Amino acid sequence: MTIPATRKVSRTLLPVLVLAGVFLPALVAAWRAEAPWRFDVAAPTTAADALPVYVERFVAAGPSPRSLHTPTLSELAGGDLLAVWKAARAGDREVALLAARYDRRAGAWRPERPVTTSHRTQKELGRVVTTLTNPVLLTHRDGALSLFYVTAWWKWSTSSLALKTSRDHGQTWTPARRLVTSPVANLGTLLKAAPVLYTDGSVGVPAYHEMGGVFPHLLRVSERGDVLERVRIHQGQVALQPSIVPLDDHEAVVLMRNYLKGAVLTARTHDAGRHWDEVDGSGLPNPNAPVMGVRLSDGSILLVFNNSPNSRESLSLALSRDGGWRWAVFHRFEEGVRDDQGHLANFGYPYAIQASDGMVHVLYVWQLTHVKHVSFNEAWIRERTR
Repeated sequence: MTIPATRKVSRTLLPVLVLAGVFLPALVAAWRAEAPWRFDVAAPTTAADALPVYVERFVAAGPSPRSLHTPTLSELAGGDLLAVWKAARAGDREVALLAARYDRRAGAWRPERPVTTSHRTQKELGRVVTTLTNPVLLTHRDGALSLFYVTAWWKWSTSSLALKTSRDHGQTWTPARRLVTSPVANLGTLLKAAPVLYTDGSVGVPAYHEMGGVFPHLLRVSERGDVLERVRIHQGQVALQPSIVPLDDHEAVVLMRNYLKGAVLTARTHDAGRHWDEVDGSGLPNPNAPVMGVRLSDGSILLVFNNSPNSRESLSLALSRDGGWRWAVFHRFEEGVRDDQGHLANFGYPYAIQASDGMVHVLYVWQLTHVKHVSFNEAWIRERTR
């Protein structure tokens, strides 16, 4: 009996198809896992012959009746800015995130408005939420906004990350959704500094862990907000709140808060965050306070930090022209004094970006009663660092 050629082919292909069905998904997953990570580094444009510009203002004129914390900032499509910060009152059971928009043409901030509260987030997530903190904004290439923030129901060891998105420049926001970042009951994950973009559209979220100790890590999150991978930046128990500064598509330096006080801590990656070198000191003091770094269009790195080993009464700028190896302090925003009650001044929670027109914008909390906005250009930096 002669077997038709088609049946011979079918019998030959059947084992191949079975093996392909078994192993192909694993091979594809392995290929994706090993695909190189690349930072999406888009440098702002700045006029080399521009005159120096330096302007200080408050986001809101009057002091807030609530204690203000952890502002974040992002540039909107069209050049305006959006700021979000935490507002809480002692004894008040509800914590709020407030927002304001900076009109670039008018050179002024519009009135603040609410984004969400701890009660609203609790309802949206369907879990107990007693406090919110550390909002972080990201403007995607298509103009959409992501707002990451921390929720907790007790101490920070009970924290987890939530995400809202907006398609109308922050006028309205989607209900909060919870990011799954930790295998241990999805608790103990926080963030503070600006995310970084990857060329495949994913987002690198600099995060840190507080449960049985502290350590920094990097979350790679998909465009729709699913956590794809988690990379630990440091194995120790001293560094947290990483601020990642990409230098090109694969090199970056991370600047970190020192839990034990001492110096601002640094580490480096040579493969866009997949692996990190050992943590080292920067030579700049840190009083266990947040820091923020940003790469400027000329390739230098700007660092906003509390220039003291013990307190937040001094807030300064430092510049590195060699990729973060050496630093020069060149400006002091604030030099604190004690108030009428003898309390030390408090200037902290800095956040910085460079906008598409080359202007650098810094937000920080001023005495816990105001959010202060300072803007300047690279011409001003060059004038101060000659």
